[in-house]
Amino acid sequence: MTNDKSKLTFILSRIAILLALSVIILVCFLCMVEIDKNRTQNDVQTYAMPERITFTSEQLNASARSGETTSVRVRANVEPYNATNTKVDFAASWKNAPSSYTENVSEYVTVRQESDGSQTATITCIKPFTQYNVVITVTTRDGGYTAECLCTFSGKATELSLSVDGKQTTTDNDRGTYYLLDSKSTATVRIHPTNVYDYVPNTNYSISVNVPDVSLWFGDCDYGEYGETYFSAVRLEKLRDKYAAGKLFTVGSVSNGAFTITTNKSMEYGAETVETTTDEYGSTYRHGKGACVYDPYDMGLGSTNYVEDIHGKNDYNVGIIDKLCYEITVTERISGVSETLRFWVSI
Repeated sequence: MTNDKSKLTFILSRIAILLALSVIILVCFLCMVEIDKNRTQNDVQTYAMPERITFTSEQLNASARSGETTSVRVRANVEPYNATNTKVDFAASWKNAPSSYTENVSEYVTVRQESDGSQTATITCIKPFTQYNVVITVTTRDGGYTAECLCTFSGKATELSLSVDGKQTTTDNDRGTYYLLDSKSTATVRIHPTNVYDYVPNTNYSISVNVPDVSLWFGDCDYGEYGETYFSAVRLEKLRDKYAAGKLFTVGSVSNGAFTITTNKSMEYGAETVETTTDEYGSTYRHGKGACVYDPYDMGLGSTNYVEDIHGKNDYNVGIIDKLCYEITVTERISGVSETLRFWVSI
């Protein structure tokens, strides 16, 4: 009999413990999700209360065009489901913002419950929030238990622009609009990503270089007594091969939204006139840099002065060079937008 009473007492004590535990109310979330689809107030889909929601500039822009809102509806799960009081309250606040921060969070993110104490609420992003994240806090009215959902904002670029420090673009009929960079110097190119909200916190850039697929007459350069230019070993070479050999310019990697272009050589030409003089013995000489394309940094661009067809090679090079431009294309990988910078190198 005593054993039966002990067993009954043990069972009753276990039941009491279970009953005590069952009245504890908890707010829980099931998983971390990132909202990657625009949700409006008319959507019927409801997400289990997530640990994190990320709104994007693309969503805000699309919503603005359609006259809707960028929203997601969530439900906080209260356990146990049959608790006497399962009412909760939702609230939005800045995450880790100092007391001196005066921006009203409701101007950026709002949270609206379906009804008083409802476990379902709609979180709406009104405009980008850039300085601090927003936290949605859910609190049970019975017991004051809380859970949080962190709201972040990601702004993707919709457009890129490029500028060169200390330089303005120039325009002519042959090359169009381009930058004229100094030879044997380093220029800094700055990347300016933007979107409708002028907020792009996350970027990932790649750079590609395009050198014109043309061949020019190159030769080994020397200068004569009267300033004339001589070339030997004259040959047609591809400009792209010169770039691959590092003889034109080099491009640095992107750091802090900028990269450098280091120019090595220039390609220019003088006037196309050739002077003729006769010495005291009646011999005639032709001289003058204008007889061919030249480069003052001895890259070797031009034609032989006396022996070969100087005018033909000169005219060929001159006719091409005036129309050439190097191109550097910058692509922002996250958004896929790109922009191309066109430039040439002066003396």
